[in-house]
Amino acid sequence: MKKYTNLISIISLFVISIILFGCGKTQFTKETHKRELEFTRQFEMLTCEKPYGKLCVETEDEEEARKVEAFVDNCFKISGAETGDDKCTLYFLTSFPAAELTMADQDNFVFSLDDVINNDGSTSFERLLTHVAGCDMWISYGLSGAGTEVNNEELKEYYSIEENRAQLSLSGVRFIKDFQEEEEYEKVKQTAISVIKYAKKKGYKNINSISENKTEIINGWLESIGVDYSIEESYEDKVKFFVGPESEKLDYILIDNLVLYRNGSPYTDHNTKDINDLEYHFSYIADDLKGVRDFIISNNILDSETVNRRIVCEWNETNRLGTSFAHPDGDKILLQAWQSLPHEYTHIYFTTLGRTNHEFLNEGIAEYLGAYLNSTCERMAYSSYLNDERYSEDPGCILIKASKIDISENIDLMAMNRVLLKDKDFVEKHCYPLFNEDGWTYEESGVFVGYLIENYSVDEFMKIFTCEGRSNEENEAELQKYVDEWRESLNN
Repeated sequence: MKKYTNLISIISLFVISIILFGCGKTQFTKETHKRELEFTRQFEMLTCEKPYGKLCVETEDEEEARKVEAFVDNCFKISGAETGDDKCTLYFLTSFPAAELTMADQDNFVFSLDDVINNDGSTSFERLLTHVAGCDMWISYGLSGAGTEVNNEELKEYYSIEENRAQLSLSGVRFIKDFQEEEEYEKVKQTAISVIKYAKKKGYKNINSISENKTEIINGWLESIGVDYSIEESYEDKVKFFVGPESEKLDYILIDNLVLYRNGSPYTDHNTKDINDLEYHFSYIADDLKGVRDFIISNNILDSETVNRRIVCEWNETNRLGTSFAHPDGDKILLQAWQSLPHEYTHIYFTTLGRTNHEFLNEGIAEYLGAYLNSTCERMAYSSYLNDERYSEDPGCILIKASKIDISENIDLMAMNRVLLKDKDFVEKHCYPLFNEDGWTYEESGVFVGYLIENYSVDEFMKIFTCEGRSNEENEAELQKYVDEWRESLNN
């Protein structure tokens, strides 16, 4: 009887051990993964399901896979980051794949296996927080470098100089080497680490609490290192920058719902090396695109889900004409200049609606909504033209006195274009007929659409744009009626 009792005890202990130590252990599955875009051979991967989605480690060594799992779990624990309801797939690979594997689906993220296994993992930690958790880059840099020593005396000396205080914005663009000198780049990284250390010491436990109290934390930190200065308000990151440490092809910029590939991207079009100007540059691009979306949603042209869908923007290297354009059958923009981004962004939405066969209206709404109403770059360009009185070079326009027009970011381009059209020497020749070989200009189309929307309604424009409830002949007649009325208004 004693034998059986001992046997039962051993079996019970064994079962308890399995429950305590076995069932709680992640079960990895072996899968074959073929990296078609880069190599022809296949790779063996160990994968497992996690609360945040799926973890894939390019190894056959289970201990390596478990080390990566523990690393990722610890990153989420330390930062308090949450992935929400949207699941993602994390790939830890022996070498980085082609861009398409990472960017084809925004829920796939690629990291370096070697960084975690053979290094301290700080680079992967920073990228995981930035990519997966959507964390501000200053926080992810600060947390990933929390074990690094910083010299607060040097930072005190640095920020005691007024011109250096712009770095305290701690915006994402400042954490990219391309846009500033090495010394400035290192200073802003040291600042992020020091500020995060201060925040953790003061009880800010996760990335959300740090982000929400950014101004308070930075001001408290400045006081703690002995700098007699405080910022009034936090810089709001409107653009997120994602950086791959080994391949520029993995770098991209996320401006709300627009993904812009950084490799060969048109940020160079800005022609500035001043990072303060560059911050403003990215900020107004974000505001302009938001203006387009808000107009479309508020006027019930498209629903918010359709408007906020993911759109990809790439630098247009193949078009010899040097123009930007939106694909009519997809969600992609090929871009040559920042100036045209809101215009092409508008095209993406209106081409999904179907339209009349009049490119005049299609370009008109893109000019009205994506150039006149929501293009800071256009406003700055027009201000510049007025300041140097460039319009006087056009014999068809009267000389516009800059002193009579408000030269500001909020300059009324629509009103100014009306002035130019109205004061042409031969109005009847300038306002070309729409339906013959004489053609029309972008400015004309934009001003006409503005006239129609502002004097009637967005709904009336959309009826003509979509040919709603009319035959093509009836729609053209209605359009011609408005065009004739608009021409007459230019003579008054």
